[in-house]
Amino acid sequence: MADVIEQFQKSVFDKMPSDKGPEDKKFVTQSPMGIPITKAQDIIAKNQQWATDLPMSPFQRFGNLITPFGAPFGKKNRWLMNEEQKKLWEAKQAESVAYQERKAKVSDQLATIFDQAMKNINRWPFKQKVTFSRSQD
Repeated sequence: MADVIEQFQKSVFDKMPSDKGPEDKKFVTQSPMGIPITKAQDIIAKNQQWATDLPMSPFQRFGNLITPFGAPFGKKNRWLMNEEQKKLWEAKQAESVAYQERKAKVSDQLATIFDQAMKNINRWPFKQKVTFSRSQD
């Protein structure tokens, strides 16, 4: 987990000018989906179901009752989800976590393959060190 947070920290906030972007420029944890989040985002995520979802649910339910074409309001509101929707939401979270893990694993494997290839190429008896570059055809 710390590796992912450090990697995102370097790629997102460390390259950003100090006077640009959000005030909170440090990732502290990961979301359930495996995405690094800042402390402010973590606080918002923990309090969302009580601060916004619960007060909005009666209005969203009423909007769903008077709309003739399904239930367009509150699709992500946990207070309005039925059991099937909750299971689907949890499955999407698990799928996202698995995807992030596979992505990290493949990235590590590719780095290992390229490192080994460069070591093997540079061991050949050439007079100069071999580097790869794009040719202009």
